[in-house]
Amino acid sequence: MPKSSLEVIVEWTGTTLFAALTERLFQEGYGRKTLIFLLENFSTELSDKLCGEKYHPKPDSNYRRAGSKIRTLGTRFGRIKVRVQRVRDIT
Repeated sequence: MPKSSLEVIVEWTGTTLFAALTERLFQEGYGRKTLIFLLENFSTELSDKLCGEKYHPKPDSNYRRAGSKIRTLGTRFGRIKVRVQRVRDIT
């Protein structure tokens, strides 16, 4: 049986309102799992950019990973729980 796959490309080039993102996903026919996936990946990419890859921190960075926290967000798809990466400023 063939496996299904989904490829979604989102460019975070400027300020994107959360409401606009959820509305666009809704219009395109995507669901809450896609929204959760996008938000968690964005959080991971941002912490990688600030701190370096997991277990390979940037030696010259002022930021360190500080675990993660689950946040509940109200969206067009109902309430969703998203794991957000925490980053600590060590200066």
